[in-house]
Amino acid sequence: MLRDKRRGLLILVLAAVLLTAGALTSEATSGKLVDIEGHWAQQAISEMYAGEIISGYPGGLFQPYKSVTRLEAVAMLIRVLGLEEQAKEKEGAVVDYQVPAVYWGRGYLIMGVQLGMLDKDYLTQLGPAEPATRAEVAVLVYHALKLSEDESTLTFDDAGDIPQAYRSYVAAVVKSGLMQGLPGNVFKPNDEINRGQMAVLLSRILEVNYGGSEIQARRYSGTITDILSLDQSGWEVSIDNSIRKNTAPECEVFLDGKTSHLADLQVNDKINLILNKNEQIVFINATRSAETNTSTSVEINDTASYKGKVESVLAVGAEYWLGITCSDGTKITRPVTGGVKVNESDSQKEVSSLSKGDYVEIKIAGEAIVSIDTLIPETVKGTVTSVRSSELTVRDDHGSKTDIEVPDSVVVVKDNYVITYADVKEDYRVEVTMLDDTALRIDILSAPNVEGVIRELNDNGIDVITIRDDNGYNQDYVLEDAEVMQDGSRINFSSLREGDRVRLELNSKNRVVYIEIVGSESYKLTGEIRELDTTGTFGITIRNDDRDTLDYVVESDVEVLQDGSHIDFDELSIGDWVKLELNSKDHVDYIEVVDEDESTVSGEVADLITGDSPKIIIKKSGGDKKRYNIADSVAIEKDDESLRLRDIVIGSEVKVRVGSGKVKKIEVVDDEDITVSGTVTKVSTSSKKITIEQISGNEFSYYLSSGAVLKDSSNRSIDLYDVEEDWEVELKLAGGKISRLTQE
Repeated sequence: MLRDKRRGLLILVLAAVLLTAGALTSEATSGKLVDIEGHWAQQAISEMYAGEIISGYPGGLFQPYKSVTRLEAVAMLIRVLGLEEQAKEKEGAVVDYQVPAVYWGRGYLIMGVQLGMLDKDYLTQLGPAEPATRAEVAVLVYHALKLSEDESTLTFDDAGDIPQAYRSYVAAVVKSGLMQGLPGNVFKPNDEINRGQMAVLLSRILEVNYGGSEIQARRYSGTITDILSLDQSGWEVSIDNSIRKNTAPECEVFLDGKTSHLADLQVNDKINLILNKNEQIVFINATRSAETNTSTSVEINDTASYKGKVESVLAVGAEYWLGITCSDGTKITRPVTGGVKVNESDSQKEVSSLSKGDYVEIKIAGEAIVSIDTLIPETVKGTVTSVRSSELTVRDDHGSKTDIEVPDSVVVVKDNYVITYADVKEDYRVEVTMLDDTALRIDILSAPNVEGVIRELNDNGIDVITIRDDNGYNQDYVLEDAEVMQDGSRINFSSLREGDRVRLELNSKNRVVYIEIVGSESYKLTGEIRELDTTGTFGITIRNDDRDTLDYVVESDVEVLQDGSHIDFDELSIGDWVKLELNSKDHVDYIEVVDEDESTVSGEVADLITGDSPKIIIKKSGGDKKRYNIADSVAIEKDDESLRLRDIVIGSEVKVRVGSGKVKKIEVVDDEDITVSGTVTKVSTSSKKITIEQISGNEFSYYLSSGAVLKDSSNRSIDLYDVEEDWEVELKLAGGKISRLTQE
């Protein structure tokens, strides 16, 4: 393995931050690729795909313009050398050097080290998923094929942009004919190499017989001596009267550089073919000296015009190929006729000056681009008033409305993130870039807030909130570092309750970053039905746990559930226990029949009984007290931290969730700014601390605050050393410290 400072420099340049990479898509569906028709490298792509050197993506996609990552480049070169199986066997190999913690391709990296492509001492600095540049791929090819260095001076105008340590490697690869310069006598070493370009490079490697023996064994060249249709089972092709093979159903055929069909082949055609692992022909490249097949796989009118966005400007040999995506999503790639310039409003410029994202109108004649005109898209800024599957209506700031056609290819951006058109909603403020009233790009400038009633909360690993909006639709939202506010104060996510009415703010990924409670004390919306009005305007009267009687108007399309099934509003009965949800008009739009004792109760802990049969007595705001049994599996929390039952102070403000007759959850809302009572068990004058035992048998210690007032049973002011054990005292706490002590 070659080891020198230049190899180290290569890996340092290749080093990046990502330790995981997108896997080569070996799971891609079989059959023909659907997105390479008319691509300048269609033949090479089909050849490499048929030979299983480069895989596709699900749905028959190849994505020819997608950049190749460094790990993918290494893997493709290993595949073309016929060493894929050996690489896979090394996935779990134990080696004496560190390998990046990639989730696929570990074996390819180890094989790359063994082949001398990568240096083990710098392997952890490799950025596997960073895009590979032309210069980096040239160096990898040099080491993979074990070429000889070429110290001749590179004559490219941008040779100075090639790192000094790479130049002899690049020169060797260029001299071998595997890579070449681009129009304008440049190499563009820092340009990213895409999948289409990589397919051409790999095809050239095989063409000059650098491929592995296993790969070459599946490739044959010769002259067709017989070709026979086998009806439903394909075709049989005979080469040089010595080799006879059947075609696979997905066999790709190229004749004189253009896509063709098996029926177009003739005896005496020169062919190169590739076999699959079943010994069937999957690719044929044929040439015919006497005539040229004039068929084409892309049905485009000879003098047609097309408008779209520039996707690529590629130099192939001495000519340029221009690729655009039309507004309807159609992709067109054609060579540019020599001498053609780009027409602007009052000048012309070179084709090489075009950039990805420019908008142009091209004219095609005889399969080549004969005219290029730049286009300046229109923009409209305003508020979305209507969203349909393929049309958007935007009202500008002057009140004028514009109907805009929305193709599947439209790009939608919010906060610099690409989202889907389905995420665009009415009342969004947008800026639409369009050509001929067809949207090219939609930028969401601001989105309305989401408001509704909490239907469900999930904090198991990922915080999720389910909201029922005023239209009756339920929607799940994932939280992302969300701030939760109530009455101007920040609270915890766990303090939210089902039935609370909230306003959500979403980021560009449609995740919640802000929650504001706009209607609290949701437990008051659970109670017993006292009255029902099922005629005219619907109405309902309930009495909650605080014995408050509440009247509500009910929406005519109210959703009513009982035991998980929908029922009609008039099927409810007086005496049913129900949970109500209100919309923005404070009208009931959701009713759920619940168990009588299933509710959320807030109040002060009046007593607590621990032991084998724990109980809690809650004093509600109206002064009523109610005792509840505590479930064995009760969850007790304060500020998202778990507590034990004996940590609960009598006098604390709590919220308890009651179900099936038992307390299932206790949330301590406040135990620092309350009044507590108990018997003094210890006084520490040195640390200014008092310990009391409450009637629950639990002990709690509190420090005196600065300026604390202490009174005996005669209401006389005393000092801490006057306080005696066994005194019955009442302590007023402020911030968890004693602000006043009174002997009872």
